[in-house]
Amino acid sequence: MTKSFGSADFNAARDAIRYFSDHPTTDHTFIAAFWALGVGTPTAAGFWLERAGEEIATHGLSEREATHLYALLSATINDATIGCWEAKLTYWLIRPWKADIAIVPLASVGKPNHPSYPSGHSCVSSSAGEILSTWFPERRAHFEAMVEEAGLSREVSGIHYHFDITAGRDLGLHVAAFTIARDASGTSVLTAH
Repeated sequence: MTKSFGSADFNAARDAIRYFSDHPTTDHTFIAAFWALGVGTPTAAGFWLERAGEEIATHGLSEREATHLYALLSATINDATIGCWEAKLTYWLIRPWKADIAIVPLASVGKPNHPSYPSGHSCVSSSAGEILSTWFPERRAHFEAMVEEAGLSREVSGIHYHFDITAGRDLGLHVAAFTIARDASGTSVLTAH
């Protein structure tokens, strides 16, 4: 990670979060609340599994195809989550509101009590969005916009730096590329036989 605490890049990212905190907009507040996925809603993983269910119904996938997609999507999200938490506990980066006590995270999101880098929402969303985009390529722009919004929601809510989101997105995309290639090889345990 090149965005070490106190570096010029870190300070610029922290100051960007401070700007969002000092100048909240209605749109940002709505996006942050939507993607907060708080109590009574699905987690980020559950959110993306619901999107898969919608696409399965819309496209009329067979039971075998649906099971294959759910297995591939779930395995990818799980691996991206493991990679994300390994990185969080390796880099142990301070959250924005702890780096600048004037930053006030939006109430709908709260103050996660774990390291900032990388963004878990971005790890999960980018991995899931890539799997769904591969299965439903005509919907790629739609899924990419959702992934972008999920990342933005964490930045405007005051809980992640932009580089957290970028790193999470990269991690998720790499995990998805690996699982997609493995599945296409025909040697994955998820591949239909």
